[in-house]
Amino acid sequence: MRFRWLLILTVLLCAELARAGVVRTLDGKMLEGEIRLEDGLVMIVPKSGPLLRVPTDNLIRITIAPAAALSQGLVLVDGTVLSVDRFISADNLSVKFARGRGDTTLPVDSISRLVFSPVGLGPVHAGATGVILPNKDFFEGDFQWLRGGKVAVSSVLFGLKEMAVRSEVSAVVLRPAGKLPAGNIVRLRDGTEMATKTLIVRKAGVETDERLFGLDELAEIRCAGAAQSLADLIDDSAENVLENATPADVPASLLGATGERAVSLLAGKSLTIRLDGAFRTFAATAGVAQMIAPALRVGLIVSGDGKELARLVPKSSIDDPGVLAVNVTGVQKLTLLAISETPALPGFIVLLDPLFIKNR
Repeated sequence: MRFRWLLILTVLLCAELARAGVVRTLDGKMLEGEIRLEDGLVMIVPKSGPLLRVPTDNLIRITIAPAAALSQGLVLVDGTVLSVDRFISADNLSVKFARGRGDTTLPVDSISRLVFSPVGLGPVHAGATGVILPNKDFFEGDFQWLRGGKVAVSSVLFGLKEMAVRSEVSAVVLRPAGKLPAGNIVRLRDGTEMATKTLIVRKAGVETDERLFGLDELAEIRCAGAAQSLADLIDDSAENVLENATPADVPASLLGATGERAVSLLAGKSLTIRLDGAFRTFAATAGVAQMIAPALRVGLIVSGDGKELARLVPKSSIDDPGVLAVNVTGVQKLTLLAISETPALPGFIVLLDPLFIKNR
């Protein structure tokens, strides 16, 4: 009987230390299975085959679970998203909230939004201040205070207006938020997203600047030392480019290929990215989205500093996608040009998980 209970306890403990997920490596592998951690190692137990070991210096990304939409939290001006347990108070100087085991106070100048529901993460006009309502409308005004579950906003038209959080207000918008800096990125299952200089894999979890997070808390880890997504290098003003979407409003998915991020580029249009010699390889899976008519065939030309480096012959939605691995060592500017065999129907090409591998 004692042995039986010991066996059950062992199984339960192992389950706590393992989670199903996907690991992408610097040498181009996509590994699926049960993920376990050891000091300096990520281990993957596939559905079939031997145990796989990936050292941390070969990691690009670990995806363990989809991150939940932020139900309540803060968006900081540097792009950090923090889930909070409870808002305590806020005014024009600071915001006090409960997170984890204690209370934290941040200067209000460091905060872009106070979010009370997922609706509060919706878009607003640049530079606008006020509150996002549950129906996604925007009420312009100047934030005054938060206390006792209510928010006060001063409006030119309506004067001082008090509204209940969640039922009447989904978010307070104070100022624009930037993008997270390029580097190690950690996403948690509660919607938190943060950059971290410290990223150490240990048996008990992943150590970051804030603290050690266990597998049961983690949703995704992106490692700065390995690669950077094309999506993160595209300037916000770039035209004819979409992330995780397509001009035809169909899913950015390719036949027989899976990925986490996608970039769509209109045929006949080019996209130029500054690399400044910081990368050695450009890797991506490219093709036409599955739901597009097979008559449409689109290819891609990759050029570096005005010289053609690689060419993907035009493919249709029923062709196997092309796999790119382009040497970009020393390239200062990289240009991607989508080409169509049918100019009357220019179409677009989808780049699935387009990554730049950094110099060693």
